[in-house]
Amino acid sequence: MLAEYLVGDILNCLPPLRKVQAPFDLIMKDGTTLEIKATTHKYNPKRGRTPYYRWDVSTQSEMLKGNRPIADYWLFLIATFPRETSRTPRLVQAFDLKNWKVYVVSGEKLRSSGCTNYISESTLRRLGVEAIPLARLSRESLVFSR
Repeated sequence: MLAEYLVGDILNCLPPLRKVQAPFDLIMKDGTTLEIKATTHKYNPKRGRTPYYRWDVSTQSEMLKGNRPIADYWLFLIATFPRETSRTPRLVQAFDLKNWKVYVVSGEKLRSSGCTNYISESTLRRLGVEAIPLARLSRESLVFSR
């Protein structure tokens, strides 16, 4: 829900009240529908490997069957928090937009990708989708993702 709030605030489409069973996470003023998925990774220096991100898109299979409408755009967010350099844990700044990046994918592109359970960051890249800093998200970035 934090990711939905951040995106809704940036795109100026926060609903007055969140509906839990709504078919879409956000609806813009022009009727454009958005589905928001988020994940996070707190870097662990002991593991020392690149994190693997993936999102559950199992609702996609219901959409493909026609049981649920597909959103116009899907936004996949990754929160990457700074590495711990001391024994004292730092307060994580989840509202700091520089800690977030977003992949914007049109619903049509996601539908044609064939992903019905999970989609990974590498799959998004294979689809030609590039991450942008969340602070740079705008209505124009949705249009260019088609």
